[in-house]
Amino acid sequence: MVVEGDVGDEAKGREVLWDSGIVESSSSVNKLYAGVALKSNQNCYWRVRIWDKSGACTEWSSTARFSMGLLNDSDWHGGWIRYEEADNIKHIWYRKRFTLKRPPRRAFVHLASIGYHELYVNGRRVGTRVLSPEVTNLKKRVSYVTYDIAELLKTRRQRMARSKSSATLILT
Repeated sequence: MVVEGDVGDEAKGREVLWDSGIVESSSSVNKLYAGVALKSNQNCYWRVRIWDKSGACTEWSSTARFSMGLLNDSDWHGGWIRYEEADNIKHIWYRKRFTLKRPPRRAFVHLASIGYHELYVNGRRVGTRVLSPEVTNLKKRVSYVTYDIAELLKTRRQRMARSKSSATLILT
């Protein structure tokens, strides 16, 4: 397995964060990452290939991507958004309009909410999850969900809407 990460500016490409080399094992799952420490909000790309018992090697798999979450308290810059007069019966929508000079190369929304939420960008629902985020003990933690919205931000004028509950919305 090889894991690569973005090197700042897209033009600089990617750097190898971990190359597992050949791992002799009958198990093909639950291998622990043993590379360079991953950073908050980092994009990573991985691919694998397999050697059989006679030493023949497959082609590389297609490259897949994952991104790291917001790992540090200092990564969170937004405040809680809420409608104090709302009761549990009202269906509340929070909307924001904004303008971009050009379509972004990357755009993620990290959305923490107390209660379930749905996110829409330019009239399109983001993701397919329902009852998101999962239920937690709110005295200990508030879960967040990360959405990749770059493909939805093609035009200059943008509309973003989120339904229900108090939330923190961070755009990165």
